[in-house]
Amino acid sequence: MVKLSAPLDVVDLYGVGPRHLGLDQEICITTDYEIAQQWARALYRQFPDLVGIRWRGRQMSSENVVLTDRADLSTLVLLSDHKISEAAVWPRIATAARRCRIKIV
Repeated sequence: MVKLSAPLDVVDLYGVGPRHLGLDQEICITTDYEIAQQWARALYRQFPDLVGIRWRGRQMSSENVVLTDRADLSTLVLLSDHKISEAAVWPRIATAARRCRIKIV
């Protein structure tokens, strides 16, 4: 988990404000990831000063942010980190995989 030490300018797919698109959950419910990648590439090209995308997750309506290569990672402050081998981590990965219909082998 991280927190920001300075604001990051992201495209907001669902919120309100100067950098929002006001989209609903429909953009996030597709399992056709090629379409999602096309949207991401278009937003990346359209907003060259922005460093990421913010949206509501389709499984739990959680807030999600993805940062691009334009983001200044020095603005991120690490709050917690877990080794993938920790016992508490795998149940969370397995739950997320099941929700996304991803098979872990």
